Amino acid sequence: MKFSFVIPTYDKFGLTSDLLMDIYQKCQSTSEVLVVDNGSKEWATQEGFHFWSRIQPFHLKVARLEENVGFLRAANYGLKKATGDVIALISNDVRIHKDVIRLTSEIFEAFGDKILLGGRLLDWDTGWNCFNGKIYPYVEGWALIATRSAWEEFGYFDERYAPNDMEDVDLGATAASLGYKLMQFPPYYGEVMTHIGAQTLSYGDERMALTLKNKAKFEEKWNTKSSEGA
Repeated sequence: MKFSFVIPTYDKFGLTSDLLMDIYQKCQSTSEVLVVDNGSKEWATQEGFHFWSRIQPFHLKVARLEENVGFLRAANYGLKKATGDVIALISNDVRIHKDVIRLTSEIFEAFGDKILLGGRLLDWDTGWNCFNGKIYPYVEGWALIATRSAWEEFGYFDERYAPNDMEDVDLGATAASLGYKLMQFPPYYGEVMTHIGAQTLSYGDERMALTLKNKAKFEEKWNTKSSEGA
């Protein structure tokens, strides 16, 4: 199984470097790591990528976008460029503690590969995924793993939600509608990955306004209305 990691980044190279080190130490059979540098401005980020490219501990590619196009479009760019049979989309503020490739292979062998797998499955009312009394389960967007053919079948992230927010809820709804099982790494594996959170996209009034706008787009797309208080 050829396994690719896709990592969208914007500045804060220390986070990305820690994640690359995790992959190097924990995931020895990595076939490809594709970093999408989403218009970073910090000098340290550019120098850091030069360093990793020189030492090449694994097959590292850095695709630089001249302008920041937002998380969603940067993720789609990387997903379409990745060459693995299985592609893991990982935010740069994630730490990996176990061999994700081996564990993913075990899960696919046990349950089949018609799965959207990730670090955390939300199958209860989170306040963002309940519409007209119906809960739409989703795998949080900081870690999403599926076969390349699955990503193609999903159509990647729906770009109506660009630059970000609600794209993972929509992806979960799409995957479920196509008969895919939504999963997180089972607890008997222990702590596989952790998400630091809000390192590039911080929370605040502007972010909330964008989320609510995209929530309305989800309602329109899936022909539903929000339940009261959702």
